[in-house]
Amino acid sequence: MQELLIELTRRELDKWRGGRLADKPEHDGWQAGLWTLLESLELPRCLASEPQGGSGVGLRDAFALMQLIGEYALPVPLVETILAHHLLSMAGLTGPAGPLSISSHPDGPCGTVTLKDRKAVLNGRGARVPWGRDVAGVVLLADHGGETLLVLVRQGQFEVQAGLNTAADARDTLEFRNSEIDLFAGSPIDSEGFYRLAAAARVAQMAGACREILQMSVSHANTREQFGRPIAKFQAIQQHLASLASLWAICAGASDLAIRSLEAGGNSLGVACAKARAGEAASAAAAAAHQVLGAMGFSREHGLHRCTQRLLSWRDEFGSEAYWNERLGALAISAGADGLWPILTD
Repeated sequence: MQELLIELTRRELDKWRGGRLADKPEHDGWQAGLWTLLESLELPRCLASEPQGGSGVGLRDAFALMQLIGEYALPVPLVETILAHHLLSMAGLTGPAGPLSISSHPDGPCGTVTLKDRKAVLNGRGARVPWGRDVAGVVLLADHGGETLLVLVRQGQFEVQAGLNTAADARDTLEFRNSEIDLFAGSPIDSEGFYRLAAAARVAQMAGACREILQMSVSHANTREQFGRPIAKFQAIQQHLASLASLWAICAGASDLAIRSLEAGGNSLGVACAKARAGEAASAAAAAAHQVLGAMGFSREHGLHRCTQRLLSWRDEFGSEAYWNERLGALAISAGADGLWPILTD
């Protein structure tokens, strides 16, 4: 199933990438044609159960798809939509058509639900929500009298304060002021679990992006010539390529660790290690790739900067390496001298 899913998606994305105008900026707005293609492949609901209109693929298959999404550095919220439908499906809800996003905070719900005129309304705030201005709705957690609810708020029910990440993708602040809730149910996951799930997805995307920039760097080094020979023959370039290969292996291993942690119940240790290590590797990989390609990698016509800019953005989203390293330290301290080893070997 995973091989068929990846093969089909890669073939269609290659067609899309080959048909784009090379000099068209990615900052002109919503990529409607790309999103239509992704919906035609039924990817947004791949992780949702079949009763909720999904494909019901396994978690590992869905994360393999997320690595591919990271490899192509897609400028649309496909990963966020997959996670949104997954969470709604877990709560027994069927999400609407169109792109969705998520808003998560590790320390608690993003807002409070109250009843007003027999309608459930939300008051709260979502910070740096991916593609908040463009999506059909946002899935988040909210508190209602001590109970944590999973809620969906449709576009038009919240105010948008526009923001951008390093790749000029929308990262918007959403203000919920008596925003009418479209769907809600008791949440199947707590705030920390929601945050870990989103962090693990970013690790998968970073692994895919690292693979792509490694391939770009190797291809460039083998075809670009200086002093009458390919630059791949120079020791300095070979060192950068070797470093890139090891950094990609680190990210791939981190992604596998994150997936196994989620499959085992989503323990904090595995996801924290994965996100912290992948974030550290992402910084070094972006620097090494740009060393190989030089000024060419920053040009609009070349795809390297699109990968590295999103890679650096994903590094900081849903917890930077500093955040997750602090969580690891806190976990070790709370476990105590007798409890740390069982946690490490569990």
